[in-house]
Order: sequence, then structure tokens, then C-alpha cells
Amino acid sequence: MKHYPIDSKPDRSITSQTEEYLYFSGTNYLGIGSVKEFEDLVVKAIRKYGLNHGSSRSSNVQLEVYGKFEQLFAQEAGAEAGLLFSSGFLAGSVAVQTLKKTADLVIVSPDAHPAIQPNDAGFISTMSMEEWEKDCLTISQGYKNKHIAFVSNAVDPLKLKVHSFDWMKKLSPKNRYTLLIDDSHAFGVLGQGIYGTYSQFNHPNVAVITCGSLGKGLGLPGGIVLGPKYFIEKLQSEIKFRTASPPPPAFFEAFLNGTHHFERQRIKLQDNVSYFHHLTTDNPDIHYADGYPVFTFDNEEWVSLLSENGIIISSFPYPFLEDPAVNRIVVSGYHQKSDLEKVAAILNSL
Repeated sequence: MKHYPIDSKPDRSITSQTEEYLYFSGTNYLGIGSVKEFEDLVVKAIRKYGLNHGSSRSSNVQLEVYGKFEQLFAQEAGAEAGLLFSSGFLAGSVAVQTLKKTADLVIVSPDAHPAIQPNDAGFISTMSMEEWEKDCLTISQGYKNKHIAFVSNAVDPLKLKVHSFDWMKKLSPKNRYTLLIDDSHAFGVLGQGIYGTYSQFNHPNVAVITCGSLGKGLGLPGGIVLGPKYFIEKLQSEIKFRTASPPPPAFFEAFLNGTHHFERQRIKLQDNVSYFHHLTTDNPDIHYADGYPVFTFDNEEWVSLLSENGIIISSFPYPFLEDPAVNRIVVSGYHQKSDLEKVAAILNSL
């Protein structure tokens, strides 16, 4: 695996050791960091709040911007309440550990991110999602008057599968259920506008909680948990929330004043994804999930060939070092049509 050191922020192109490349990697799906108007809002907010706020959210002095962000984000997502954390990993970890305290059984999907693994097990399941779903239904039939929790990603960013969770309608009515979804790769991309998948999984007999990183599609340095008010209140009393510093406040002030920039970038991203899919739709070696801004292929030699033609994609072993490289072409809101045409032309010629 070749590395490309850079000394400035990635954009639609990067420069590494004097060589310039088109950049189709990372998880900056909306490309919000390349929007100067939003960057100006962040700089203005930094002058108001400073670089950081190194104080607990349980302190007697509270910055109002965090609560305003949580209220808006939860409202737009369709949730009763939300809670902001310093990272998506912390948000997921605290959410699943809190859920584990009240659930009689926690069933984790094969693609669940380590952040939402209740026992720090990591990616260990060889079961397919279809097998896991059938297993969940079977388990639900074998219990009565239990609280059963299901934990999963909203989307598998490696195998490019967006989950619907329609199977939950077939769960046995004899139990109480909670569904915890990691929306890290959905915020800004899938679901309700830029606010993730919360509203689309509103099953009457299942309590829904979503969590995840805001630092991918939305480009904000933090994580969030969305859910019923009673669950968010539990999280607020958790020691890992009460004693942790919040993320830098300026980004969330900028978000509150600049949501229109995110919506505009989402439209650009959707157009780019649709266009690239159109350009590669006749290529059987390119894999794609409807609406998701990532395209994959299996041929390892293509990575070097793209690099030789001035294009960098995401290609590295994941999640473990001994795993094979995952090759992903990541389309962003900052890409131009000519960028997409260049990549597609090379791929279609191989």
C-alpha cells in the first residue's frame, strides 16, 4: 500500500511530493470544508467562542450553542431529543453501554462498527446480514416479556449495502425492542435531509436510537445520539458524558447559521453520484448502492493504474491490518463533472 503525505487540507485535488492528484478518498461526502462561505462562518464563530471549550457539559457555566444545536438536529431528524459528544466513537460507545444496562439481550449485526460493539469484540462475525436478520426473528419468537436490543450500522460502507430494517415488522409482539443504529456514514447522505435515518425507522413497537460521527458527511468535529427523551436523559447522567469535554463550539454556531450550505452541497453530491453512476453503469466491475456516494471494485491493479493517471482513491486494509485492501472511489460534493468523467473514462477502458 502506497502512502501519499500531504501538508494541507484535502480538496477535489491534493498535492503529494510535488505531484498533483484528483482526490477520491476520505469520507468528506458533502465537501463542506471546501465551501468558503461556511469556512468564513467557522472563523467568525472562533472569534466569538475561541478555539475550544475545555469544560464539562455538567459545569455550572454552559454555552447555549450546544443545546441549540441538539434541539435543531433532533427536531429535523424527527427525534424527541439529541445529545452532542466530542466524537462519534464516544457517542456510540456511551449509547450502547447505556442500552446494555436495561436490555435483557443485545444482538449485534455483522457489520456493526466497533463504536457500537457492547463488548469491544470488533468485526468478528462471518454471518451475512440476511442470516442475521433471520436469526433476530427466530430469537424474538423464543422469548417473552424481554427487552431485546438490536445494534447495527445504517449502511455497510464496505459492502455498499443500505439497510431497511423492514424485517422488524415481523418481530414477535411478546417482547419490547430497541434498535440502535450507527448513522456515521448516513448523516448528510441518507435519510431525512442531512439529518440521517432516524425518521424512516419509526416502527410502532420498536424504540429507535441513532448515533454516530458528524465528522464524515457533515464535516463537524463531534458525534451525536438521537432518541427518545427518556434515553437521552439517561445519557446525560452517564459519567462518560458528564466528565468529557464537548467539541469546539464554533463549528456548531456555524452550522446553525449555515444549514443552507449543507443542503446545497447535498444536492450537488446527489447530482455527482447520479452522474458517475450513469457514466459507469455499463461497467460490470463497478459496484454501487443506490444513492450512496461510494463505488467499489475488486481488481487491486486498478489502484496503481488510477494513481499513474493522477487519481487517488481510498485503498487500505480495513478493519484489521491483515485484511485485504478495500478499494473505494468516494464521490464528494466538491467534485466537478470533468473529474468524474476522467475517472469513469479510465475505469471503462480497463
